[in-house]
Amino acid sequence: MTKDEYVKTLEKHMAKVADSKYDDYYAGCFDGLKKAIDVVKVANLAGQGLTFAEISRKMHRSKDYINKVARDFDIKIFTKKER
Repeated sequence: MTKDEYVKTLEKHMAKVADSKYDDYYAGCFDGLKKAIDVVKVANLAGQGLTFAEISRKMHRSKDYINKVARDFDIKIFTKKER
């Protein structure tokens, strides 16, 4: 992933986080900020080729939460079989 592609991906995900239909970003500032940071971290770690389990261990979040974030924001995360 080139730097330009990475920046475009992050901008796309941040725009979705700020969109109120995906999260109550404006209702709870800290909850929205936490989710925005998590989305960027998931996108970054997925870009490095990590799996759901590896990302959840690094971020100290459940695999279900990582799966939900990836599904909501169209982040492609590899499984061990796809590597």
